[in-house]
Amino acid sequence: EKTRENARSSSVDEARDLAGDDRAAERAFERAWVRVTLGAACARVSESLAAEGDGVAWSVFERHVLQGISYRAIVVADGGAPTSDEEERLAVVVRRVVRRVRAELRAILREDGVREGELDAEVARLSEGLDG
Repeated sequence: EKTRENARSSSVDEARDLAGDDRAAERAFERAWVRVTLGAACARVSESLAAEGDGVAWSVFERHVLQGISYRAIVVADGGAPTSDEEERLAVVVRRVVRRVRAELRAILREDGVREGELDAEVARLSEGLDG
C-alpha cells in the first residue's frame, strides 16, 4: 500500500513538472513568436521609410522606442536645441512610425491567418510598449 501511494505521489509530481515545463515552453515560444513578428513588422517599416528617403523617422523611432532614449537626448545628440517644439516634432514622428508598425503587424497577422475579428486585439497585444 505504501509503495503504491509513493508511486502515485511520484506520478503526480512528475505530471506537475511536465505541465510546468509545457507552460514554460509555451511562454518561451510565445515570446519568441512576438519578437519575430514584431521584428518582421519593424523591418518592413524600416525598409519602407528608407526607400521613401525618410530613414531619419526610423532612427528617431528606434532610438526613442526601442532604445529608450528621451526626445530631449535625441535632439541634443543630433545637434539641436532641446526645445519643447523639437521634442513635440519628434513625438509626432514616433507616433507616425508606430501607426505604420501596427499596420504592418495587422498585415502580417492577416497573412498568418488571424481572423478579422481578432486582429485588433492581437495587434494591441503585440504592440504593447510601442507608444513613445
